[in-house]
Amino acid sequence: MNLRRFFREYFSQILEVKPVLMMTPFTVSALLPNDFVDPPFNLVIIDNAHQMRVEAALPSIARGDQLIVVGDLNLSLHAEDEGSESLLQASLKAPEGIFKEVWLKWYYGHETLIRFSNKQFYNGGLFALPPPNLSDSRIEFIYVDGGRYVEEDGVNPQEAKAVVRKLLEEVNKLGGNDLTIGIVALNDSQRDLIEELIERIYYESDANAIKGLLGVLDEDQGVFEDVMAGICKLRGLLDAGRVWVRSLESVQGKEADIVILSMTYGKGARQFGLISGKWGDRAVNLLATRAVSY
Repeated sequence: MNLRRFFREYFSQILEVKPVLMMTPFTVSALLPNDFVDPPFNLVIIDNAHQMRVEAALPSIARGDQLIVVGDLNLSLHAEDEGSESLLQASLKAPEGIFKEVWLKWYYGHETLIRFSNKQFYNGGLFALPPPNLSDSRIEFIYVDGGRYVEEDGVNPQEAKAVVRKLLEEVNKLGGNDLTIGIVALNDSQRDLIEELIERIYYESDANAIKGLLGVLDEDQGVFEDVMAGICKLRGLLDAGRVWVRSLESVQGKEADIVILSMTYGKGARQFGLISGKWGDRAVNLLATRAVSY
């Protein structure tokens, strides 16, 4: 019995055992019965509604008595460019009384991580507890000596190596904490290069080969020892799904305790990808709000 038939024949029993279902709009249309008279759900919640077209949301909306639409226009990169409104836009334009508009007030991460976006995009409307030590900033800037954007390949090789070295440094600091680490590159090519580097050091056992891959000099013995210790820990984190790598295009909805940004574009670049586009300010906001702790 395929999954579609299973849902259609045993839908009421499924809801008795599992009254809350988390699904994409596609799986709602593909799996859930469409021959209902009364909506089968008391409530439908649609998250990331700033990314979803109205027509894609309709099958989900039809299956609920009530609807909650969650989204942030300050994170929307493409919806207005695709010829139709997002569900969030349409909901905000609905006649008065259809929706009750509620704004998020509390930010649960470290205050220094939301300070920029709170001022530039949210008019200071987000509340976050200040750190006990007011000089405790969780933002670090790293200059990559020799970094250069290679236009024809769309990558910055030296920066990719620096990002992976920084990843290993952070892995060494984690200890037994169940923290997650995310890496965001500004384009798909740089993301692919970083993923390739991580995959190669995951399987590589030759020390000299690892030195070459990560650009560690022979005289940096202390750095290299930290790198090797980090690789052992990184393998466990990768196997546990606690490290992810995304491009700016695909990082919507993702967050991590620690986020490393590969700015990618630099010397040699003639543009800065999505940041140079129509919704570049939103792209900056998206990048600035992915980290929770560091």
